[in-house]
Amino acid sequence: MTLFVNALICTFNYTANNPCIVIDLLHDANMPAVVVKPCCTLSGEEVVIVLKSMCIHQVAYCDLIPFLEEATPLLEGKDLVLDDLLVSDIGCRLEMHMHKNWFALKHALRNFIMDLRTRSY
Repeated sequence: MTLFVNALICTFNYTANNPCIVIDLLHDANMPAVVVKPCCTLSGEEVVIVLKSMCIHQVAYCDLIPFLEEATPLLEGKDLVLDDLLVSDIGCRLEMHMHKNWFALKHALRNFIMDLRTRSY
């Protein structure tokens, strides 16, 4: 038996804009493959701490810190790993959409959300 999984995360332009997909292929051939959902239990404060720790390697993430720190209520990890999450909606919730650098902020936010989601499997 051969199992095929279409787990493409790239757009037509080969940009990784879609969240990663994790498929658990069980050792028992009689058991079906299972799509693994991310689970992030970080509090709002912990999300900010993780963001700050990631700034060392992703400088663009530093621009996100004030927005996440000042959000009311703070965004929790579970808010950022939803399957149907729209980055634009989160950006508007954080009031980034009114900022002159909205495009760059949206790009950094998308990448941070994908990094957080990847860490949540």
